[in-house]
Amino acid sequence: MKINKIHINAFGKLTNFDLTLNDGLNLIYGENEFGKTTLMAFIKMIFFGTASGKAGLDRKKYIPWSGGKYAGSIDFTKDGVPYRIEREFAATNSHDKIKMINLSSSSVMEVSPKESLGEKLFGCSLACFERTLFIGALSDNETESTVLGEINKKLANIVTSGDEDVSATTVSKNLLDAKHRLLSKGGKIGVCDKAKIKADELQNTLLSERQSYAEREQNLLQLNEIKALIDNLKREEKELKAQIERNTEIEKLSTIKEYVSYFKNQKVLKSKLILEDGSYLNENHVIVLRQLCTDISRIKNSLLQKNAVNTQNTPFDEQEFNAVNEQITAALAKKAELEKEIHEKESVVFGAKSVSKTKPILVSVLLGCLAAVFAILGVVLGEKFAIALFIGAAVWLILLFALQIVVSKKEQKASLKAREEILDYKTALNKTNDELNLLDKKRQQLLELSKSSQQQHKEIHELKTELTKAEEQLEKLFLALPKTSGLTAEEKIDNISKLLKDSASIDSKVSVLKDAVGGLSFEEAERIVSSVNDDTENAANTGELKIRLETLQNRIEKANEEFFRLENSIAVKFHGLHVPATIEREITELQEEISRQEKFCAALDLALAVLEEASDEMQSSWGGELNDRVSEIFSQITGEKYSNVLVSKALSLSAEEKGSFGQKDIEALSAGTKDQSYFALRLALCELIFGKNNPFPIFLDDSFERYDDKRAKRAIEFLKEFSNKNQVLLFTCHKNFEGLI
Repeated sequence: MKINKIHINAFGKLTNFDLTLNDGLNLIYGENEFGKTTLMAFIKMIFFGTASGKAGLDRKKYIPWSGGKYAGSIDFTKDGVPYRIEREFAATNSHDKIKMINLSSSSVMEVSPKESLGEKLFGCSLACFERTLFIGALSDNETESTVLGEINKKLANIVTSGDEDVSATTVSKNLLDAKHRLLSKGGKIGVCDKAKIKADELQNTLLSERQSYAEREQNLLQLNEIKALIDNLKREEKELKAQIERNTEIEKLSTIKEYVSYFKNQKVLKSKLILEDGSYLNENHVIVLRQLCTDISRIKNSLLQKNAVNTQNTPFDEQEFNAVNEQITAALAKKAELEKEIHEKESVVFGAKSVSKTKPILVSVLLGCLAAVFAILGVVLGEKFAIALFIGAAVWLILLFALQIVVSKKEQKASLKAREEILDYKTALNKTNDELNLLDKKRQQLLELSKSSQQQHKEIHELKTELTKAEEQLEKLFLALPKTSGLTAEEKIDNISKLLKDSASIDSKVSVLKDAVGGLSFEEAERIVSSVNDDTENAANTGELKIRLETLQNRIEKANEEFFRLENSIAVKFHGLHVPATIEREITELQEEISRQEKFCAALDLALAVLEEASDEMQSSWGGELNDRVSEIFSQITGEKYSNVLVSKALSLSAEEKGSFGQKDIEALSAGTKDQSYFALRLALCELIFGKNNPFPIFLDDSFERYDDKRAKRAIEFLKEFSNKNQVLLFTCHKNFEGLI
């Protein structure tokens, strides 16, 4: 068997430690505290685990200082086949995880921790392994006699029992004591009987615990499911947080890029809004422009309406107006002439009427006056004279009346004619008046038409003046604005309004983005953008991720609450509960232990009977061969100063010094010589136990600590020869050994 490589993941102070070994002699040098003892403990624990009891290795001592996984592996070759042992150490052997891998076929064999892999590989127990193949230095605190006695006792016991702590001379007493400890005697209950009582008690406990344990297992299964869910949710939470962090960086760069882009667009828009005087367009300009356009539109509409009305109305005709005035003048002249004629004719008629009316009156007056006169005269002159005068007067009156009648008829005829003419004149006058009325109305209409036409012309002129003024003002404003072509005024204003809105929107966006990037200047932001590759992937929606994260964290919180609730419930409800499998295992172990103890007790009697006989037979079987091999090794490493080493039945040693007569007890020799004899005896026993033709590794832990330079050199020379067949691992803190190899 040969060890090829040692790998320690974490074991005591050693972490991620690798050691490659060769055939033959391997020197492993390290100063004190380097970890040689730890490395040797690792080798034993990989193959054998740890032995029970105080003599065994303390696993807690080798728990990794770094906190890494408590594990390691050893690659070795046995019978020409390469293997690897991997072992993860736990609190005890039974909880270790062990794998043995055939490196040539890659087949993996799970090894039960209950099996002793070292016993299968080396053909010996851990105790025998530690006391044969592992050769260490003697303790400096022990006296020489104590050391020699310990050597003899250990070597003798290895042969007889494989245990250095058991002396062949005390085996019988120990066997009897062991038997009495197991079986009751003298009123004391033996260990075996106590185990039987405890097994019965455990059987009773098992029945009551199984039901509770089944319920607890169900709750634990549910608890594990919740724990698995929490673990999954936490992994998802971690991934989400990482993704959000990545997105935040991407979005930050994206925001900076957006800030630079909007800032450039802002410059472009500002250049379109700058006026000739260097100021910028604003909403007041748009309001003024729109008001002017509204005024122009209103004026044009008013002009259209005025022109439409003017077109529909009858135009004023001055010639017609003059002709109507002339007709009115002629009609007035004709009316005056007709009124004159009527007046004259009415005078004639009126005169005739006056005469005809006044004549009877006048006659009556005259007759009255005449009657009065004649009355007076009759009184004065006498009645006869008065009558004569009356008669004369009456005649005169009658004549006058007759004349009047003649004249009256002539006048009546003239009056009748005048009346007829008056009627004709009045008819003509009425007609003339009607014509005048019509002409006057027409003249009034023409006058109204003239006034309306003048008013409309005035209003149209005023509107045109107002339109010209507004258009000039609009054109003046447009001349001050950025030049545009092929657009109407309204389109220009709409374009300006859109630019202002876009500018305001971009200004707002730039302000928001500047705050978002921490107040970076445009130049700094542009430098950042130009310094990074433009191949960043689009970030997922961070808002959605944060919502998912919040939802996930709520689920984790609820799952944790459920986990702790159930965990507390299990802790309270099943406090002090024993696991049935543990009880069953304990019962089985007790029963197995009881069976072993009973068998052991039976074997003790047999062992006591044959112990002496077996010891004698063993001594006779290896005595001669052991003497020869120990003598050979001891002679070589002492420079042939000693020979003919004798190993007694008790494995005490004596040797014959060259040039001297008789055997000398090893106790009489120096400490270095005693160490050499111990070394020779251990190697000889290794060959005897494991066989000369069965190569095996030898582990030496500062075995030459008490050797002087000559002894060390001869020991190394021997090991070189010995390592031609057997692999040797020499652990030492002495650097000068490197020059000897």
